[in-house]
Amino acid sequence: RSNNVGLINLVVLKKSSEVGQVEPTQASVSLSAANLTGQLKSVDMREIEERASIYYIGEVNIDDKETINFDFDIFPEGGDRTLLVRFSHQFYTR
Repeated sequence: RSNNVGLINLVVLKKSSEVGQVEPTQASVSLSAANLTGQLKSVDMREIEERASIYYIGEVNIDDKETINFDFDIFPEGGDRTLLVRFSHQFYTR
């Protein structure tokens, strides 16, 4: 744990053959991140596979009260298109 590092955790799910169920799937994941002044943040995403779970984690350097915009490009294994996910988060370190 660190006061100046934020953790990003992404799970990509696909519909299961069982109605109403989902299961994790592998994907090609890229992430760009920038604060409100446009300063780019370096984030290396890595895949973690444990038993039946697959997730992608990355770390980003943060400052107190800094808002970061995250833009994910996700291409699920067996998919036919890239999914775009965008969100913003304000971090508090104190």
